Amino acid sequence: MIALSIDPVNREELHYILHNAQEALQLKLELDYLRDKFWKPESLQLINI
Repeated sequence: MIALSIDPVNREELHYILHNAQEALQLKLELDYLRDKFWKPESLQLINI
């Protein structure tokens, strides 16, 4: 059996992780919007989206 050590969460690290996750999600949503709004369907098929 493997014993795991659980350290307390560092507040700054958690903030950094959440901030980066939020930025990544925002970027994905913006790209999805732009693809849906401006790209032609045949262009999307070429890049397999």
